[in-house]
Amino acid sequence: MPVESLRVASRLERAWREEDPNAEHGLKLAIQDYPFANDGLILWDAIREWVSDYVNRYYPHTSTIEDDKELQAWWTEVEP
Repeated sequence: MPVESLRVASRLERAWREEDPNAEHGLKLAIQDYPFANDGLILWDAIREWVSDYVNRYYPHTSTIEDDKELQAWWTEVEP
């Protein structure tokens, strides 16, 4: 059940936003005039930055991610 929940969450997350490198937080919202979403972008940006820093600390190179068999097995299991 948790794996299916991750798959659904991943699909939903991709559906509500669109990456836009020119936007302030790197995302273009599907609904522009939605105050909660605009405020949420500040949290999104903080979480994205923290996760990026954390992952880069333990996986400094792409090859480290590719060589991690446990991580690859997990991703294969949860990827939609």
